[in-house]
Formats: sequence, structure tokens, C-alpha cells
Amino acid sequence: MCLCQSKPAWLKPFALSLIYSYVLLVYRNTLFDFLTLFLYVLGKNVLVFG
Repeated sequence: MCLCQSKPAWLKPFALSLIYSYVLLVYRNTLFDFLTLFLYVLGKNVLVFG
């Protein structure tokens, strides 16, 4: 007997939306950290070589 069939029908889209929002959150935070790091390195280089 498959366990997937015993689950309610709304569980799959709910889980998918949950995963999607989590990935979006992580991606946004990573992007923000990357931009912050980029600006920080850029600022340091401007201070050193400026």
C-alpha cells in the first residue's frame, strides 16, 4: 500500500508552496548577502586605491 494515496489532496500543493517560499527566502537572503559583500569589497578597494 502506498503512503502517498492516504495523504489529503491539499497536502502536495501546500508542501510545494512551502518549499517554493523557503527557496525564495534563502535565494533572496543569499542575493542580499552577496550584494552587501560586493559593496563592502568595492568600498574597501576604493578606500585602499582611491
